[in-house]
Amino acid sequence: MKQNLIKTVIMSLLAIATFGVTSCGPTFINYASDGSVKLNLPYEGKDFYADGVGQVTLATHIDGDTTHFYPVVTTTSNNIIKVRYFGIDTPESTGRVQEWGATASAFTKAKIKNANENGTIVVSSAQSSYGVPIHDSTGERYVGLVWINETVKNAPSDSLILLNLLIVQEGLSWVKNVQDMSEYSDTFYAAQRQAEKFEMCLFSPKTEEGFNKGDYESTSLLDLKIEVEKSILDPEYANPFHNQKVRVTGTVAGFSNGTMYLVDYYSEENGGRYVGGEWAGINIFCGMGAVSSKYTTVNTYLQLCALAIDSETFGFQLTGAEGHFPNIPSLRKDDDALIIYSAEENVNTEYNLHYFEYTSSQMSAIASDNGFECLYSPVIITNPITVSSFYINLKGDEITLRFTGCSFSVYITNTSWCKFDSSKPSEMWDTEEEYLGKSFMVSGIYTWHRTTSGNLTFQITPNLLSSITWVAE
Repeated sequence: MKQNLIKTVIMSLLAIATFGVTSCGPTFINYASDGSVKLNLPYEGKDFYADGVGQVTLATHIDGDTTHFYPVVTTTSNNIIKVRYFGIDTPESTGRVQEWGATASAFTKAKIKNANENGTIVVSSAQSSYGVPIHDSTGERYVGLVWINETVKNAPSDSLILLNLLIVQEGLSWVKNVQDMSEYSDTFYAAQRQAEKFEMCLFSPKTEEGFNKGDYESTSLLDLKIEVEKSILDPEYANPFHNQKVRVTGTVAGFSNGTMYLVDYYSEENGGRYVGGEWAGINIFCGMGAVSSKYTTVNTYLQLCALAIDSETFGFQLTGAEGHFPNIPSLRKDDDALIIYSAEENVNTEYNLHYFEYTSSQMSAIASDNGFECLYSPVIITNPITVSSFYINLKGDEITLRFTGCSFSVYITNTSWCKFDSSKPSEMWDTEEEYLGKSFMVSGIYTWHRTTSGNLTFQITPNLLSSITWVAE
């Protein structure tokens, strides 16, 4: 389903971008390829972190105007280069979902993927001379120009086209903040005016194909969980909830890095598949903006509207919840989050959060058997477990720990929780030597992950300061 949608989107865009004079319309100018803009800084042998330009390979596709890359040449840093595309602003497709956001995301992904596999990708900072690259307002991403050749490896600079401009040319973005590179600004605005004239995508009177403008429909977390299980066991399974607008209720089990975990209880009479009933959960991406703690506090029971998306990058999740958490109750709209019971009020109700308690052996058996009884629910490992291997990502803000005799791992997405040693409170543990052989008490949300090689793994994601505790000798 997803592959067919992406193929249809790309074919439609290629059909729209027909060049030359037709009998019924003006000339469509291919600004991205006609030499209107060029990479004026040779990239060969350059280090992006030192020179502001360099060849890269694809790390992770995010959306229409954000991609993560690996540097090809570097002597200064091996960190992933998180690029926010200069001069454009595509519709949102992650935390907030807007019309044409999915199309823009699919277009960017297809171009980058093809260039990564068959050609060349170069990233340059939004500057006209060599030098340290420029961050965006978040301080974590770089404002970048992304240059591609889809057919030639290590392509010469004069054969690269500017993907930023191509996205505008296809009517998939508005031009934004191009004043920092005045030599490109006229071309960017000309490309947008042309897209408007040809009524392409954003400027079309038609609705984006596949965009769901319908109402939210009440959906049980159990129904979602059943379909997620099928998706986990079969990566080719087409989840029927993909692109559906759902209204769900549940208890907050955790909140970390913009993701909320929501669970609800179903008795055997209400469809629970286990003796005594079943807890079902889901992960909801709420965006990276601030969300009031009244919504994210563990044990809060609430109603939330979101869009179900089965993403090749992020798996199945609910998204589009960003901006739906009003701080003033009187301003609440029908599709905004509604607190049914606060965390304090929920203590003596049937929705009071349930914690699954297992020994490490029991948890390992569940993970080895692809067990789903506690999926997206909070779990507590009742005995200390000892670290056998350690991995930290290039940026240093995500840690994966594996443990002796355990078939599950622990995935830490907030390394400020790793300050276990009171003798050095201003430092965090971030090296293999500090973790290996150490024992910990662990709790968190039980989740799953499919590696880039396709392997299925299960992991616990700590979400509280007390979720992973060093057992000092």
